[in-house]
Amino acid sequence: MEARETSDLAITAFVFAVLGWTFFPLFGSVAALIYAARAAREIGTAPDAGIGLVRAAENLAWVNLLVWLLVIALAVVVGALVGF
Repeated sequence: MEARETSDLAITAFVFAVLGWTFFPLFGSVAALIYAARAAREIGTAPDAGIGLVRAAENLAWVNLLVWLLVIALAVVVGALVGF
C-alpha cells in the first residue's frame, strides 16, 4: 500500500495555527480552524495523509482563542474594578 502525501490544506492549517500564537492572534486561529475543517473533509480518516497535523492545528487554534477570550474577560473585569 502506497503512503499518501500530506495534505496541503493540513499544512496550511498548521501554519495558520502557529501564526495565531505569534503574529496574527485572532485571524490566524480562525483561519486555522477553517482550513483544518476543509483538510479534514479532504483527508477523511487516513492517518498518513496529515490528519494528525489537522488535529494539532485545531487544538492550537482553540486553545489560542480560549486564551484570548480569558485575556479579554480579565481586562473587562479589571477595567470595571479600577473604574474605567
